[in-house]
Amino acid sequence: STCPDWKAALDEFGKQTSAWQQMDPNVPSIYWNKEQKAVNYAVGPVMNSFAGKLEQLGRQSDNAVWQDLANLSAQYRRAFVTALPTYAPTDNHLANAANFVSTTVLGACVAVSE
Repeated sequence: STCPDWKAALDEFGKQTSAWQQMDPNVPSIYWNKEQKAVNYAVGPVMNSFAGKLEQLGRQSDNAVWQDLANLSAQYRRAFVTALPTYAPTDNHLANAANFVSTTVLGACVAVSE
């Protein structure tokens, strides 16, 4: 029953971070121009809020594995936010890990609904 909320949260996160998603992840923070800095610094609070939402949904699922995956995704997301001020391209692996875990849960939702 938490699957629709999980999908909605992921969809909303995608919309809220669309400008950030268009950024080149291979550019370290020392080379960001004004626009890149603004986009990257603005996305931090959005990501932290999203991390909290995933944890909340994980608790609501009443599924220990789901909750663990939600927490794992949230921690990777928060680690990425912490890395933003000194961002290096390797830090993008944190965001990728967070995405992979959260979309794995989404894939499981699709599997059980079929």
